Amino acid sequence: MKKHQKLPLLALFMLVYAIAVAQSFNSELIMERCKSGVVYIESGEGLGSGFLIHEEGWVVTNYHVVEERSGKDFAEFADGDRYRFTVHAYDEEIDLALLKLRSFFKAEAQPLPIFHKGLAGTGADVAAIGNPRGLKFNITRGIISNEQLNVTPLPFWLQTDVAVNPGNSGGPLLDKNGQVVGVVTARFERQSLFDRDIQNMNFAANARGLIAFLEDAGVPYHTKPLILDSELLLGGRELTPEELAAQKDLELERIAMEKQKEQERIELEKQKDRERIELEKEKLRRQLLEAMELDQLDAEQQRELRKIDFSYQKRILEKQKAVELERLENQRIRARLAVEEEACRLAQKEQLLKERRKAYYAGLPGRIGIRLGGGAHYYLGPLNSMDIGQHTGWVATAAINYRFDVNSRDRGSALGVFARLGGYQDGTFSRLADHQEWPVATGEAPHLFTEVEGGFLIREWLRLSYGKGIQHRTETDIAGSHHYHVATIGSTARLLKPVELVFNATGRFGQAYRQLSLAAELGLAFRLGIGKW
Repeated sequence: MKKHQKLPLLALFMLVYAIAVAQSFNSELIMERCKSGVVYIESGEGLGSGFLIHEEGWVVTNYHVVEERSGKDFAEFADGDRYRFTVHAYDEEIDLALLKLRSFFKAEAQPLPIFHKGLAGTGADVAAIGNPRGLKFNITRGIISNEQLNVTPLPFWLQTDVAVNPGNSGGPLLDKNGQVVGVVTARFERQSLFDRDIQNMNFAANARGLIAFLEDAGVPYHTKPLILDSELLLGGRELTPEELAAQKDLELERIAMEKQKEQERIELEKQKDRERIELEKEKLRRQLLEAMELDQLDAEQQRELRKIDFSYQKRILEKQKAVELERLENQRIRARLAVEEEACRLAQKEQLLKERRKAYYAGLPGRIGIRLGGGAHYYLGPLNSMDIGQHTGWVATAAINYRFDVNSRDRGSALGVFARLGGYQDGTFSRLADHQEWPVATGEAPHLFTEVEGGFLIREWLRLSYGKGIQHRTETDIAGSHHYHVATIGSTARLLKPVELVFNATGRFGQAYRQLSLAAELGLAFRLGIGKW
């Protein structure tokens, strides 16, 4: 099949493509792309919805949602992260408020773009994401019943039949491309039991009013759709590299077919021009012959007459052809540049996501933590004869932790191995040996002990661990050592970022220990994080 014969098929394909996109509305894809940019808001005694418009932490909601505030107001994303906020600007007339989230950094939160091409259109399919009656992150679907109400108090409102309830206020009303076409605001309800039912008569501030509000506030926002028409045609999935290449080849083939068609048209025009020139030449010959007496011209003169130069017409046609070919070449170059620009845009978006992810994880504490410290060790004795007198010793500690709760920005939980090296003076060791009925020899201080435990460090402040210990005997007249079990419960308080105050309570029992004995530690530790997740 020749290329020019494919044109009707290509036209049919483009028509089917346009119809399919126009009729496509994928609620599941809208929820997937837009949910991470919607927030649940609690303010004062009320609750509502809102949505992120920029990575700097700007959130739009209704003014009546945040009109009454308390000290516990927060905005919560779908993954459970909560942020405090301040009200940066508001407009009571169209019921809009602009919030600024405090200490906001959330690479995976998707700012929602705003529809900026006028009004979305009456009859267009839309969906609302919000928190009706506190049921978080629900989606409902409907159409725009009236794109702009011609009512004096409501110049920036639209009407929709999307199901909304208290809690949806401030949430986004989205079109098929994931763009915000309105901010859900209110619904009509019956005023008494005797009123007729009012159903699906709901209202939202339209995108035109929202943009005017944001521009007055001087804050940035996005307009680029989150969902492309090609994704709607393919059922909402992203194009694979092979499909992108096929789409690019199809576009280049279409351009080549258009170029071939133009060349054929030019050839046809050239043929017509040649025929017209020949007719003009013949007409001119006849006019010249009619003006002269043919019987007065000899054969040489008639040959000269036929050599009349019509090359200027040929030069004009060739120039027209060159101009047309240049136009087609420029059109092909523009199409190729558009494809390359789109590929570059996708690469830049992927690189931006990588950089955001890298920056996010760079801000996390180390996945592996090392703690080195030391302090005072207090031997308290058995439970039935505890003594909090001056029975002290020294202790040096070391620990290595593997943090598995990396999503917390500061304090996470970890598995750990904890080691302790300490020593007792003669008096303290004599008391310990007396309690446990060990032979005693003095004058050989310090009496060293070592302990190794494994356990958990919960939220980096509560330690629970268990292990083995050895009381070393280095006296000249006593050989060997005493083995026992040890369990520790402790807590940590952060003084400075790398410095911690540590308190541990330990219990020793079993094997060489005939009685359960208690000890306490108080010291400082220095924390170092290694590696990023």
